Amino acid sequence: MPYEQNGVEHHSSLLLPSLQDLELDWLRNLTSFVPQNYIVKAPSLKSVKANVCSKVINFPIQQANNQLELTLKETGLSAFKELLCNTKDLVLHNIGDHKNLVPDLVDLEHLDGLTSISINKWSSGECLVDASQIMMNFKCNGQPPKCFLQNLKILRVVDCEKISEIFRIDDGIESNARYLPNLKFVEIRECPSLEYFFPHTSIGGFSHLEEIKLVGLRTLKSIVGENNFLEAPTLKILYIRGCSAFTNFTFHKEFKKCVFLKELFFSMEDTGSEDVNLCDMVNTQLRQKSPDFEYVTLGNFEQLFQLQGGNIISSLEKMELFNVIRLQDIWKGPIHVATNLRELRVRHCNNLTDIFPVMFIPHLPQLSILNIASCENLKQIIGNDDILASSSSSQGPQLEMKMVFPQLKKIELENLSKLESFNPVGYHLEIPCLHSLDIKKCSKMITSFSADYLTLTVHAKTDQASQLNDISPSREDIIWERRRPTLLPQYKEAKEISPFQ
Repeated sequence: MPYEQNGVEHHSSLLLPSLQDLELDWLRNLTSFVPQNYIVKAPSLKSVKANVCSKVINFPIQQANNQLELTLKETGLSAFKELLCNTKDLVLHNIGDHKNLVPDLVDLEHLDGLTSISINKWSSGECLVDASQIMMNFKCNGQPPKCFLQNLKILRVVDCEKISEIFRIDDGIESNARYLPNLKFVEIRECPSLEYFFPHTSIGGFSHLEEIKLVGLRTLKSIVGENNFLEAPTLKILYIRGCSAFTNFTFHKEFKKCVFLKELFFSMEDTGSEDVNLCDMVNTQLRQKSPDFEYVTLGNFEQLFQLQGGNIISSLEKMELFNVIRLQDIWKGPIHVATNLRELRVRHCNNLTDIFPVMFIPHLPQLSILNIASCENLKQIIGNDDILASSSSSQGPQLEMKMVFPQLKKIELENLSKLESFNPVGYHLEIPCLHSLDIKKCSKMITSFSADYLTLTVHAKTDQASQLNDISPSREDIIWERRRPTLLPQYKEAKEISPFQ
């Protein structure tokens, strides 16, 4: 039948009532799924996959539900724009026909069904959502929308060379809008032009955000611009690696509220300039906000955790720090709660002089793995404080303070040229569950380790006298396993010990 008759466009319907899965694979000359004047009704359709169908320009399929999984690889996006209104999970691979996803396709409100977006190798993409244009052109009841992509939970963007912002937002228009209110997972990898996730912080908080992974973003400055504060009270995993221009990230949480952070990995590789003034400004603003405020500062800060009781790290289970060049203190401030930290790895953090404050040790009942390597200025694993001096003056110089790592199973110390001690002079450390002790290239180490052959508890002591002994045997490499306790000297009962824990 003719496409137009008497100036009126006519369509015929093709009903495919039971079609659930449709896959088009390597159809290089396919231009249309049906003739141009046909509309396909597929009310049961759940999945559409098109792989290497680059010439498709007409794909008029209608469906009744909003649960579609749409996957396009090396296939034009324009022909499938009608399906986006019903798409739940969107996967795009090697798409090159749009600069952004939203304005060129459908009205903003039609994307509310999306729960996951995964984009890989988007050659022409500059931003996922150009909200500056959308907010200007799209209004609901005469007003800009108060939120968009309100059901999106998962966002992945990988290997997109031209993307400079995930969301392009125009100042002054977006202040009352909420962006991605239900977002849970974000993964951005190998996008060399990306500077910010959001250009500024007026987007509001992410009340459901649980995991952030940022990898290989060499121009990324921060997740959000301006003061870089991120409201993410349910954040569990934070992973940042290979972001050489990263200046700072601040995740803060009120002291009296529950915090869920469980894993933290942060690496600053080949970092260049340092924006010290911005760091100082962020720290000052946070300190002024509230005395009961705790926060994590990643980037070129001198402190990592700013504590007012320790609640922000109480759930932390695993942490790895690599090449954090300005870091001088991992923990700063008082702590009053037991932590859940099980694994700690620190490498190439050359401004650190110690890992733990001595008063922090009773709050590490779950620590199981400790791996410290190649920190050139590290002098102590457990830093000293004034508690021993005060106790010695009141109770006599013979008193020792006892510390216990009740669950510590593995210690690895390597290439620490200035490391002098594991624990301070006058402290007696007990490690009852230790399975392996591996100390290599720590030539100045004066702490002596011994094993009780009956209980298999490992003891560590640092004597003042050994500091004057240039031929201390403890400077040799130590490779010890629990099944061979005689590799360490037999522990001999000390004099009087005051329990520290």
